[in-house]
Amino acid sequence: MDETGFEESYNGCNLHESEPDFPSESRPNVMKPLHATKSSRNGSKRKEILLDFRTGTLDVTYPDNIRKNPNAQAFYGVVKEIIGETNDLTGKDELMGELALQVDEIIEEHSKVDWHDNMEVHNRIAQELDDLLYDFAKEHGLKLDFDQIDKIIESVKTVALRRY
Repeated sequence: MDETGFEESYNGCNLHESEPDFPSESRPNVMKPLHATKSSRNGSKRKEILLDFRTGTLDVTYPDNIRKNPNAQAFYGVVKEIIGETNDLTGKDELMGELALQVDEIIEEHSKVDWHDNMEVHNRIAQELDDLLYDFAKEHGLKLDFDQIDKIIESVKTVALRRY
């Protein structure tokens, strides 16, 4: 033990210097490996997804209208998940696929060289997506509040920034 009261060190660095003094039963799992901290609820789903990925049998199906468009497929996942929070989308896969295609068209129309850092382009995309989502929800009798629309816009922009 040195003058600071710490017993363990490695190459002169104290291993516990930045750890708060928690009782052992409430100590955070910061140092445990990732697989040791998984919750049982999410752990089995992750294992399923990993197994599907490794075997090439992903259990994701897309409507025919976006089957050959990987960008629209990504947007489909976003819009279907968020719109599905407050709407029954049973039998509306093609409709969600159509919305994903329209989102893809807006992104393609506005993406250009160096658009990632161009706030003017981001704002135009956001405005067009906002109009699209509002009109789409109204036309098809879907419930979408402003928070959901904003959530879709931000998620779509995140996906687009990674794909275009």
